[in-house]
This record gives sequence, structure tokens and C-alpha cells, in this order.
Amino acid sequence: SKPVDKFKEAFFTETNDFLINYTPDLTLKPVLKDENEIIVEKAMKRFLVQLDQIHIEAFLQSQNLYRLILDVDPPIILPDDCSVFIRPFHLPKDHNLGMQLPVKQIIFDSIEIADLSVFFIVTVVHLKSGTEQRCIIKLPIINLPEKREEWVVRSMIGNKKEFFRLLRMLLSIDLIDILLGNEDEEGKKEGKTWSFLPGFDSPLFELMLKAASRDPIKLEEIKRVLSYLRTDEVKTELTMDPEVVNFLKLWSHFEHYLPK
Repeated sequence: SKPVDKFKEAFFTETNDFLINYTPDLTLKPVLKDENEIIVEKAMKRFLVQLDQIHIEAFLQSQNLYRLILDVDPPIILPDDCSVFIRPFHLPKDHNLGMQLPVKQIIFDSIEIADLSVFFIVTVVHLKSGTEQRCIIKLPIINLPEKREEWVVRSMIGNKKEFFRLLRMLLSIDLIDILLGNEDEEGKKEGKTWSFLPGFDSPLFELMLKAASRDPIKLEEIKRVLSYLRTDEVKTELTMDPEVVNFLKLWSHFEHYLPK
């Protein structure tokens, strides 16, 4: 069976009701938190109520590279035995920078435009034991580049496989099935290619037909992605691929169904 079917069997009842009666396991004993975990948990809560003290602005450093400056005023205050680290969501762990006293400003350099994000990973660490807790927070950023969405999409369509997978994701009703892989009868992942020849990606074609007849708004999303594809800065290897060229020819017929 498909991964999505297994998901539904595990979490839904026969009547398709997501709410399932909970039967507690009386043999299980509650897991007690140690003292350090309690300290870190309290420190994280204390940090979260101070988020309005963080102000972030983006600055262009060079072509497509940005600097993020985090002004922390007044400084974040945590218990003396804890420290807090923060990094942009898309940057690796070694980009963690501390926000504990007396730091009032944190700078992240050379961030690619596709990696700019309003999401940050925060880690609170108990200094003596090394116990830590992480969370993801959302913070407003001043001067985010207007074309950031375009660059993010371009980074997702760097090759033919990801291009067609993105289109299927935008058109699909069942995103769980897309994300979990949904393999065809031959065991090959659907969505890798598009072709008018036997063996073409029929699920994508069917999704486009359904969108045209039932939900044409979804075709607007496809149009926006294709507008990013049809620029001089996108790799010619993708735009000149025969299957992509064939798809664009077919797309011209679907454009008639776009909402007026």
C-alpha cells in the first residue's frame, strides 16, 4: 500500500474521524525531568518573552549575498548558568552565535538570498551539564529583498527532476503522498520526468487536468513558477531540456484556463 494509506490507517478511524479514543498504558511510568532539564526549560521560556528586544535588518553585501544584523537591545537576560545561541534556519550548526551578556549585536555574513528566512533556530544551553533545548522562532526582518521568493524557487528547480516534483507538489491535493515518495508500479519515483512518449509522467498530467476543471487557481501557481523559469539567469541546461520544452508547449494550452 501507499505510504499515505499507512498514515491514514495509523491515525484515522474507519469513519475517517481523526479523533481516536486514547487508552493509557498503565504499565508506563512517567519520565521525570532532571534538575538541569528544568533549568533549561525555564530559561527558554524566559528567552521567548524577550523576543521583542531583537531587531533584525538585512543589508546587501555583494551580488546575491546578504548580511543580517541582529540588534539586541536591551540585551537578552538569562540565568547565569545558561546561555542562548541563535542562527538563521538555513545555516549549519557551526554558525551558532551567542546572545548572552554583554552581546548587543550579532552579525551573520555572506548569506545567499535563497537562504534568507524569517525563521531562526534558538538553542538554550546549561553551561555546566551541557543540557540543551532548541526551538524555531519567527522574527521580522527589515529590508528583505523583494525577489527572494523568485530566488528560492530557482534554487528548487535547478534540475529537471526537482522541477517536475515542484509542479506536482503545487498541484497535488494529497501533499503527504508527494512528500513521502509515492512510488509507481516499477518502483521508480513519479515526477522525475515529463514526456509525450509512452511512460510519461501521467500523474502530473492528470493533476493539471483536475486543476483546470476544478481548481484553476492552482494553475496560477504554476504560471508564477514558469515566470521564474523563463528568465535569462536560469540555467540553460534546464530550459533547453527536450522534456521541459515539450512541457512548456503543452502548458500553453492550459493557460486558457487561468482565472480572468
